[in-house]
Amino acid sequence: MKKSLIFGVVGIMAAVVCQAEPLAQTTTSEAFAQCVERSGGVTVAMRDCSDIEYQRLDRLLNQSYRTALANMGQKHRRQLQDAQRKWLAYSQAHCDTVGMLSGGTMDLLNRDGCRMDQIIQRIDELRDIAQFCSEGSCQDN
Repeated sequence: MKKSLIFGVVGIMAAVVCQAEPLAQTTTSEAFAQCVERSGGVTVAMRDCSDIEYQRLDRLLNQSYRTALANMGQKHRRQLQDAQRKWLAYSQAHCDTVGMLSGGTMDLLNRDGCRMDQIIQRIDELRDIAQFCSEGSCQDN
């Protein structure tokens, strides 16, 4: 289990941005990959990189969420708001659990990696919802 968590964190830490057409899969940025490279494997420096990247991803999440809401009628909007609150609670609890499984400072990196994985997945889900709803499919009848 510890090895898979470590490899998961290393994978997210080494990921490079793949900016493509709209609705392309969201990934971590090139700046994040470079920051991690410069960290020299020092936990504090790697966490600083993660914090900066998480802030960038959080802005993308909020933008994707607002876009999805803007294309919805009131009924659908309430449903998405409820789902988003539940996702936030789940994501935090899940990553808090992941962040205590291996022990030591690696837990901090595992939690950071989990948070980024979770937010990236949610950004893509919200973008898909926004795309679908932009066609008028999410208006109240």
